[in-house]
Amino acid sequence: MTTAGITPDARGAEHGAETALSHAFRALKVFAGTAVSVVLLGDYAQEGLVKR
Repeated sequence: MTTAGITPDARGAEHGAETALSHAFRALKVFAGTAVSVVLLGDYAQEGLVKR
């Protein structure tokens, strides 16, 4: 067993809230980036189909 398993986290519950918030912001960033990519690629694909 490692000392990390034995020693409690000194920051406690506040650290968990910060971690959860950072994960939430990261998820929003990924979702927004993916949505923008889908919209841009979708518009580009439609233009490509029209030109053919």
